Amino acid sequence: MFTGINRVALRLVSSALLAAVLAHRGAEAAELKVCVDRNSPTAKVDAALARATARIQGTTAQIVGFDGGSDDDDDGLAPRVFRKLAATQCQLVLGFPLDAQSGAPPEGLRATQPYGRTGFVLVTRARTQASLDQLPRGSEVAVTYMTAPNLYFENHPALTPQVFTSDAASLRALRRGEVAAAMLWRPSVAAQLHGTLRMTALSEPHASWNLVALYAEDSQAVAQGFELAIAELRRSGRLAALLRPYADPAEAPAAHTAVVPESLVRRRTRSPRPRPCRRCTPRSRPRPASTCSSRTAPCATARSWKAGPDRLSRGRPSPARRRTSASATSSRSSR
Repeated sequence: MFTGINRVALRLVSSALLAAVLAHRGAEAAELKVCVDRNSPTAKVDAALARATARIQGTTAQIVGFDGGSDDDDDGLAPRVFRKLAATQCQLVLGFPLDAQSGAPPEGLRATQPYGRTGFVLVTRARTQASLDQLPRGSEVAVTYMTAPNLYFENHPALTPQVFTSDAASLRALRRGEVAAAMLWRPSVAAQLHGTLRMTALSEPHASWNLVALYAEDSQAVAQGFELAIAELRRSGRLAALLRPYADPAEAPAAHTAVVPESLVRRRTRSPRPRPCRRCTPRSRPRPASTCSSRTAPCATARSWKAGPDRLSRGRPSPARRRTSASATSSRSSR
């Protein structure tokens, strides 16, 4: 008797709670508000992902574009800009890259579980060996100024770095045959590789990055709804199609390995989740790649937002192209 009463009471309480949540969310907003960096190479992917997750939750997405920086912006966006976006303009900020090895969101913000995996890739011609160890001794490899791949030559001394001011310039050098390969940020170049070029993920420190959505604490429920919708997209295979070719789907976290009931995913439960990587700050001044340690250089905070961590800072050398080699480095130090 008491068991039956308890079951009825639990059903009533659950129904009341669900009704209260749905009523509150319905009054709060009819749309899922998502911020997308209009200058990011993945802007269209982010917008499509926002609409797909909103559709699964039975609502629509309002895309709020923002300027994540330009080539003339040396510092990028400070963490306070993202805090302001999440507090005043949107519930989620999509497409934010976090170092899979040690990354954390900007201070004062939380991050969803990763929905995509991307990072730095080795771009070569179709018939060229597809790993750094397989490249012939003395091969010249293009890298973009102040990015993590500048550090990889320490472990591959047989290769010669050629440093350019942008991923586009590095890619042009590879197409012209000026270098044997290039180590570049996948989202920046993935859509430009046709026929004669191919990319291979790098197995180096800080080469793998997660794509997450940032949000403020009071959007916890929204983030949870987003994660449930991502789980449904992953299960159906649509997530891979949406992210291609800029990223691959992130593996389901342990808590989400079970199939999520469609009825739960479609509820209008809305939404959730934080420290920049190491001690890099948005105001840190750029340093030559040769002086960066592998422990501090590959920081991705708000200043590297525009195309992911396409630069460890916005600083660039004054020449359009800077050739670095062991001899050049030693001659400068001797002076």
